[in-house]
Amino acid sequence: MPEHRIDQAIDWLTMIIYRSAPIMRLNVKKTIWHYYLHGVCGIIDIKQLIMEKRAKLEAMDKMLRELDDVKNSQISLLKKITQLEAENINVGVNLLDKALPDVHDHADNSVDTITRLIEELQDYRNDFARKNNLLVTEEPTEG
Repeated sequence: MPEHRIDQAIDWLTMIIYRSAPIMRLNVKKTIWHYYLHGVCGIIDIKQLIMEKRAKLEAMDKMLRELDDVKNSQISLLKKITQLEAENINVGVNLLDKALPDVHDHADNSVDTITRLIEELQDYRNDFARKNNLLVTEEPTEG
């Protein structure tokens, strides 16, 4: 196949991909040319690759929402423990006086750990989106 015919085919495929997946406008031509030169017997489905990355991004968004739910549950737990500590001031159960501060510290540490994890996963998600040209608005998380 003459060189100009290959270029025309690549331009045509690039145009189709531009219309169906505008996210991957960068390096599309380079990717098609790379696979052609290395003897791949067909064009790799770039749209599928984009969808896999988008699915991964959506999974990270879901995990962020779930972590936020866990954080909210831990905060609720922390409030209940605080309420128990306050009620025990009046009742004076020695067993609770000894145990509740440790439970409170553990719940408080869990909230801190989950908050850090959410922040780190949000940064990872944003870097992943940026590196893969997946321009999706960020899911706001409380924090």
